[in-house]
Amino acid sequence: MTNSIINRIARVVFGGSLIIATMSVTTAPLGGFAILPLIAIPMILSGIYGENPLGELVAAPFDTMKSQVASYIAKIFKHDTATV
Repeated sequence: MTNSIINRIARVVFGGSLIIATMSVTTAPLGGFAILPLIAIPMILSGIYGENPLGELVAAPFDTMKSQVASYIAKIFKHDTATV
């Protein structure tokens, strides 16, 4: 995951919109809306401080799989083709 400025700003804006959505609920029991600030706070903090531990945990297995697939494809195309 990259720490570009656009990515960080998007995380802060999306987290803020989750908090605003929770505050705009007019019914007394929040129900499922109560979980939105719990999702929003780590997103805002990761946008402010530039570290995304959850994204890094998710990205690590995918990076490993991508490298394994790339090496497998390189092995396939490295072999000579059979001529008839």
